[in-house]
Parts: sequence; C-alpha cells; structure tokens
Amino acid sequence: MVIGGDLDNNGLVKKERNYGIDLLRVVSMFFVVVLHVISFPQLNGYYQANSLGYDITWFLYAFAVCAVNVYAMISGYVLLNSKFKLKRLLGLWLEVFFFNVISYVLLVITRGTFNGIIDFIKGMIDTLPLYGEAIWYFKAYFLLYLLFPIMNIAIKNMTKAHFVLLFFVIGIVFCIISNYGGYNWHLSGGYSTIWLIVMYFIGAYFKKFGLPKITVAKALLFYCIMSLVIFIGLIVNNFLIGRFSGSTAFFDIIRYDTYAYTSIFVVLQSVFLFIAFAKTDIKNSALKKAISFLAPLTFGIYVVHCTTFGWSLFEHLKFIPNYSVWLIIPFTIGFAVLIFTACAVIEWVRQIIFKYCGIDKLTDKTGDFIQEKLNGFAGKKEN
Repeated sequence: MVIGGDLDNNGLVKKERNYGIDLLRVVSMFFVVVLHVISFPQLNGYYQANSLGYDITWFLYAFAVCAVNVYAMISGYVLLNSKFKLKRLLGLWLEVFFFNVISYVLLVITRGTFNGIIDFIKGMIDTLPLYGEAIWYFKAYFLLYLLFPIMNIAIKNMTKAHFVLLFFVIGIVFCIISNYGGYNWHLSGGYSTIWLIVMYFIGAYFKKFGLPKITVAKALLFYCIMSLVIFIGLIVNNFLIGRFSGSTAFFDIIRYDTYAYTSIFVVLQSVFLFIAFAKTDIKNSALKKAISFLAPLTFGIYVVHCTTFGWSLFEHLKFIPNYSVWLIIPFTIGFAVLIFTACAVIEWVRQIIFKYCGIDKLTDKTGDFIQEKLNGFAGKKEN
C-alpha cells in the first residue's frame, strides 16, 4: 500500500513507510507484555471466579488478547511483496541464542547452581529452530518465514472470491468447530504455525485489496466492542459452569473459549485493531522518530522477557493480590511499561554490540552466501 508517495528519479512511485503499522507493532508487543504480567505470575488464576479481582484481571486481559494475532497479521501485510532473505532468519536465531546464553548465565549466578555442561548444551539445543518449546512464537514464525514465498505465490493468484471462501472455511472450521468440538486441528488455541499462517493470510489480504472503507474511530469502537464481548463471554461461561457443572446438558456442549486466539471474537478484535492502526496517518515528526526507534526493538523485547531468567523475574509480581483490587490495573500497566522499557534498552544495547562487533555483517554475509549457493543448486536442478 502506498501512503502518499513521491516520484523517484526513475519516475516510479516511492513508497512511504506506514508508521501506523509500525506503531501497531509496538502496541501489540506492549499488549504481549501486559498478558505476561497477568499470566506468568498467574494473577488471572489467583482470584475466585466472578469476584471483583477476577473480573478486573480478565477485563484487562480481554483488551490485550489479540496481540499475537495482530503481530502475525503485520507479517502478512509487510511480507507479501518481500523477498525471502535467509540472513533474516539467521539474525533472529542468533538473537534468541544470545539472550538464552545470557539468561542461563544469570540463572547460574543468581541461584548459585550449575547443573553441568550437559544441561547447558540441552538448554542451547532448545533454542534451535523448530525444536523444543522455549520462545514458541519464534519457532512458529521461523517455519512461517520459510513458507511465506510459497504462500505469496498462492495469495497473488487468489481473487477476492477465493479469499471469501477461504475465510469462510477458516471461520467455520478453525474459529467455531475447533472451539466447540474435541478436535482442535493441531491449532493449540492459536499457539502454532498453522494459526500464524491463517493470520498471515488476513494481513496479506488487506495488503493486496486494500483496507475497508471504515474510519479509524469506528474501527477502534468495534475493537472495544469485541473486547467487551470476549469478557462477557467469560462471565457467561462461568455462569453455565456453575449452573450446569457435571451435567450432560446442552449448555455443556456450547461453552466457548472466547479468549483463545482462534476465537472468532478475538479474530474480529484483531482485524478491527489492525485496520484502525493501518489507516492512522501519523504526521508528527517526533512521534515518527520514536516509532522508528521502537519498532525494530519489538522482537528483542519479546525474547528478553520470555527467557527462563525473564520468566523467573515475573514471580516477584505475585505480591499484587496482597493489595486492593483497584490497584490491579495500575500495577499491571505500570509493571508492563517498566518491563517493556527495560527490555527495549537491553535489545538496543544488543543491537549496538552486534553492529560494532561485526556480528551483523558476518550474519548477513553468511546468510547471503548460503542462499546464493542454494539458489545456484536449485537452478542447476531445474536445468
């Protein structure tokens, strides 16, 4: 999508950066931190169901639950017209590996225990792409990135009618049947490459056919409405569990996890938030600079606070329920801002270290070399 656009020296339209999308990348990563502030110390499981503390915690959770879907949609939006770069994957993996090594060292120092070199090697092996459970989004995204050139070929040959049929099937099978029925199609509630691919297609659709004719204000309003529907769905579900628990009543069958990434309500929430930011025209130069600085740090923010050492720090937030329930929201938002900022600084420092130590250049050269050899090998095979 071209926003504005001037002509370059060759007479071609020069694409301008969509700062709304970059801002959404920052906001969605902040939402991820909010979700983790609530879930890692298990604040959302501490309060008794339907108590005030319970309702406040899950109310806040409802507005942020679309973060992962949105982040994957952004991938589809920005990668549709992009070329595969192996150095990109190598750089991401090296970043994950680096922070996991730092995490391991910090755990050894703070806990005063060292379980031996075998344990260390196992921990590092767990950072390998497509292996282990650590930092699940990276592993899911890694496979998505390997597949995106093939997906783009399909997307560029699809008509609107094809997309309508695809989204109809996805909505019925993945968003409704999988949430009601016992078979989840290996979606794991959205924690999977398959689901990221679904969100990729939605983002790519908006890139190919443009955004719907809806104002930013209306899109944000619908996002808020969907957030409330997600929360109300939880309240209704709790009522059904309390009323019909242990029975074979029809209500046992229709219970619906409105908070799952695959929930139709979370999908709609994600779409409306995406549209709102994608259509936001940011003109303030200072804000553009801030967005340009923060957007490249978002993946690092995710990795830093999702390492084993990062998880261990969230344990210190278990004190929050000891205070008034009215402090849940300021505590959650405040600690999310603190964690987001600290991780951003850490990632910024890492980028400086990698740049001036020549690690980025070496990674780029290695990736380009391997990709060139693979392309040459594929070319020989075709001939």
